[in-house]
Amino acid sequence: MPLINFSGIASGIDSEALIKATSDATRASRVLPKKKKIQDYNDTNQALTLLDTKLKTLQTTLKGFTTAFGGALTKKANSSDEAVATATTTNAASNGSYQLTIDQRAKNATLSLKSAATYTAGSNLVGAVNMGSTDAERTVTFTLGQGATQSTVNIVVTDTMTLEVMAGAFNDLTTKAIANIVNVGSSTSPDYRLVVNTNNEGLDEGKIEISNGAEIIASNIFNDNLTSQATDAKFTIDGIGTFGGGASTITRSSNTVSDVIPGVTFNLISTNVTPVTISVSDDESATTSKIQTFIDNYNDIVKFIAENNKIEREEAGERVTNTFGPLSLTRIDDGALGGLRGSISTSVYAAGTTVRIMADLGITTDRDGTLKFDSAVFKTALSTDPNATNTVFKTFADKVATTVQPNSLDPGVIEQYSRFNGIIDSAQTGNTDQVKSLNEQIAVAEASILKQEETMRRRFSRLEQLIGGMNAKQSALTASLASLGP
Repeated sequence: MPLINFSGIASGIDSEALIKATSDATRASRVLPKKKKIQDYNDTNQALTLLDTKLKTLQTTLKGFTTAFGGALTKKANSSDEAVATATTTNAASNGSYQLTIDQRAKNATLSLKSAATYTAGSNLVGAVNMGSTDAERTVTFTLGQGATQSTVNIVVTDTMTLEVMAGAFNDLTTKAIANIVNVGSSTSPDYRLVVNTNNEGLDEGKIEISNGAEIIASNIFNDNLTSQATDAKFTIDGIGTFGGGASTITRSSNTVSDVIPGVTFNLISTNVTPVTISVSDDESATTSKIQTFIDNYNDIVKFIAENNKIEREEAGERVTNTFGPLSLTRIDDGALGGLRGSISTSVYAAGTTVRIMADLGITTDRDGTLKFDSAVFKTALSTDPNATNTVFKTFADKVATTVQPNSLDPGVIEQYSRFNGIIDSAQTGNTDQVKSLNEQIAVAEASILKQEETMRRRFSRLEQLIGGMNAKQSALTASLASLGP
């Protein structure tokens, strides 16, 4: 049965206020400091999560600067006749011009199936076949593609099969082509055909052939077909061919060709007699924009760290309070920033050139640690020595943004911090473990405080009973003395 306590009725003492004050004092020494630590750990983890996100954003930007991606220099391709061919490039492309002549474009195949009898509706039967013949004799076989990619679709015709049913059966059996029922006649004089289109260009994937079983042939079904066969793209590029034999014809199964010139993708649009010129060059504007994005990402990290690393001092008379920023309780941010700065200072092009370090590219450090970018200086360096310019950025990006640095087993600077179980992940796990431990300690302390309150209430209850009894005896004694008279 719970203890019933009417606080202060006999003694006049506000016992609940005293109990609360005692509990508050205990919490102030045993609970509140732990809650403050929990808040600090949580704030630090939240700040580390944001720092991790910003580091990964920088890493994504710089991956495009690495050796694997050809460096920071963006390339562009121009065509002398975009109605014939266009081109796109990656950073790995080399500057130069290519004379391109397209003899034939790649295309898919179209097969139009026609029988001796005219189909006036998609619901017409395919034909009158002898159901006493074998399945093989009533089979229409479609061969799709050639070589290693070749596949077949076999459809057994029955005496109840319509054009629409046959088209549906074909589409259920393959994803390499699609069959449709098409009226090549008019609304008043319909002439329906089963038309099959392959889904890919080139002979390897797009070729189509048909063969009929003996009963299909005997029944004059699909005996007057029309095929527009798939073709491969055929083209020449001046300078690419056999020694002394001129340009060789290059064959590809697609009109998008990316495996002839490293870093260059040709888009073949039309055949031509006069060669079209594809020119690859440095894209100064796009490259400058990419460098500015890197500068902005880097400075965002520097400013974030500075803002969250502050220790602010507040004075109120003789009382001094220090407020710590969420990153001021860890050195992880300092380590990450130090790694980035060190990589900038050690990214040097060693060959004899005026372009050797970041400063030669217009990138310098301001007093607050952020980077300044002089695009005019950068453009001059780019035009003076694009190779050295690109090498400085590749060296820097290889150190900072790669999963594993080239010619090394060491992870990149950002990878060390942002990978799974990396420095940031491990620190956050450690902080989370501390929070868990502190919460357990708080639970123990709160249980102790509750027990302390229960003990104090029992003592105050007994005190009230004792004083109540004494008050009752005093009242009785007073009454007895009053009855004695003068």
